[in-house]
Amino acid sequence: MSRGIGKKLSRLPHRFFSSNSYDLFGDGTIILFPLPLHSKGMTGIKVGTEKDYLIIAGDCGYGKESYENLSLPGIAYDKKEALKSLKTLKTIAFDKKCQAILMTHDREVTKKEYEIED
Repeated sequence: MSRGIGKKLSRLPHRFFSSNSYDLFGDGTIILFPLPLHSKGMTGIKVGTEKDYLIIAGDCGYGKESYENLSLPGIAYDKKEALKSLKTLKTIAFDKKCQAILMTHDREVTKKEYEIED
């Protein structure tokens, strides 16, 4: 691991993200973290600050009911890892600082814009 990446990992601002996470700008505003489900390399994105943030979870399920009920989609590269990803999202969903968990196929999401506090 290069020194720059190691430095960024040591300053991760949020308790939900593993040591495999990557703080893109080094300031905690955009954190990429492993969220495997359909494929091993799937990535979740935390956007915001410690005060206020949202999660872009992509194809890590079909919507809110996926992580609430820990329902795996039809295709998962590794069901154990996929379930772990859904459990991570379920835990994050209880954090009052999290405005939303956005999933690609979620029909319940009607809000088009989010404002994040500094």
